[in-house]
Amino acid sequence: MAMEGMCPDRFILVGVLDAFEKEQELEEGRRLHACIRGTELETDTVVGTAFVNMYSKCGSLHDAEILFDKLFEQDVVSFNAMIATFDLFGKTKDAFQLFNQIYQQALLPEKVTFLNMLLACTTEKVDLYVGKRLHALCVFSEFINESSVGTAVISMYGKCGKVDDARRVFDNFLDVNTVLWTSIIAAHAFNGQGKESVFLFGLMRQKFVPDEIAFLSILAACSHAGLIDEGNYFLQCMKNETSLSSSLVGHYGCMIDLLGRAGQLDEAEALLENIPQDPSVGSYTALLGACRYRPDVACAERTANRAFSVGLKSSSPYVMLSNIYATECKLNIAE
Repeated sequence: MAMEGMCPDRFILVGVLDAFEKEQELEEGRRLHACIRGTELETDTVVGTAFVNMYSKCGSLHDAEILFDKLFEQDVVSFNAMIATFDLFGKTKDAFQLFNQIYQQALLPEKVTFLNMLLACTTEKVDLYVGKRLHALCVFSEFINESSVGTAVISMYGKCGKVDDARRVFDNFLDVNTVLWTSIIAAHAFNGQGKESVFLFGLMRQKFVPDEIAFLSILAACSHAGLIDEGNYFLQCMKNETSLSSSLVGHYGCMIDLLGRAGQLDEAEALLENIPQDPSVGSYTALLGACRYRPDVACAERTANRAFSVGLKSSSPYVMLSNIYATECKLNIAE
């Protein structure tokens, strides 16, 4: 198009920028940015927001910030993009400062704005007052009635240890879907209330067929609470669901972690060997973690060697095996 002497408009640029997703593509994105530098397109809000998203996905917070500050007019969409970028890079305080600027510029936050801010509350320990303020604003704007926002609020309270507040938000919904059920189950699980999670999961199954995320949440709850029988039961239930049986890798990891925490290394190792798909990094590290606390060097070596033999591209098994060797050496010296 450029060779034909045609200049791209804002819509073409936005379409092209949407294709950038990897850090390796950052330099190509910068070259594209250089082509419009100094033109009106660089300060155009729509194009600028697309560049902010591009720099975010390609791993350059610095470039995203510079471009955002250059925008001639900052609207709520561009604010959303920059807040999401701060979330991605763990810059929670910067995200909250930007959120306050939205009100200072007499703009109204959108649903996406609140979702991004509530995500910031769950990725870093923040003052509960901030989370409650966001909840109040969601109520005031009536976004709290949206399932996605309600789920985010429940998750925020769960991560902050306020299960009762999470439960009140859940109970206020008249039309509860599987996503909301999963969020309240996860909130109880996160706070060590595994039996309550199991009870809620049973109530959900009376009305809905759980999806893989719901099963993952209940298996995680069983793992943290040491509920071996319940964990085995739920894993078997999911294996019987033909529509879900192809995506069990993460769920096996939870069960291996559960057995490992209970000291049942033989059962955990047998489960790892019988996973129908290639096990995830989490499955190997869960068993290796259990081997460290027992400790069981022989089981750890078998697990690590299996991870190496399948070409697992992660340093975690190496590091964990090294730690197990170090622990065993210290125990032998003590003896």
